[in-house]
Amino acid sequence: MSSPYSSTQAALACRAFCARISRLLDILVSIPVTVLLVSLVAIVGYSVITRYIFSNPPAWTEEVSLFMIVATVFICLRVTFKRGQQIGVTILVDKFPKLAFVFTVFSYLMSILFLSIVTKQSFQGANFFAVYKAPSTGLSFYWLYMSMAVGCGLSALEVFLMLVQRCCTALLPADAITPERKEL
Repeated sequence: MSSPYSSTQAALACRAFCARISRLLDILVSIPVTVLLVSLVAIVGYSVITRYIFSNPPAWTEEVSLFMIVATVFICLRVTFKRGQQIGVTILVDKFPKLAFVFTVFSYLMSILFLSIVTKQSFQGANFFAVYKAPSTGLSFYWLYMSMAVGCGLSALEVFLMLVQRCCTALLPADAITPERKEL
């Protein structure tokens, strides 16, 4: 049987490990999202200039910007979960505050289930729609569906990390959570 000190240390280490993985995902995702957004601004700017100054807009800019917007939205989806900015119904938590932990864990599990199903279906859709091409660019719709799969997969991973952190926090004694540790 282990002492309370070792279980507290294990819970704190678990929370810190999950926080490090989440920060690593932030770094890994921020690079392609930054490239996508800068490229999107450049392409839309080019489209506006060619449309209103030269009266000859290229058709490919619409398709490429659509692909980039979809990719950016789905890849950034995990940020809404991490920040707690997703839509939520709090009537049960408000009505039964003592069961908030149970409702939170249940919502995390349902989110992971939903995001996993969307990830799987998006992979299947990517493979199915790989033969279809956008008319003016020839870009495969594979990339559109693959961005959904990657974004929902990253979101499911983020929610899983949040679930583990929440459960580790529940194992900690109240005096073990200092203000700087609360953010982990």
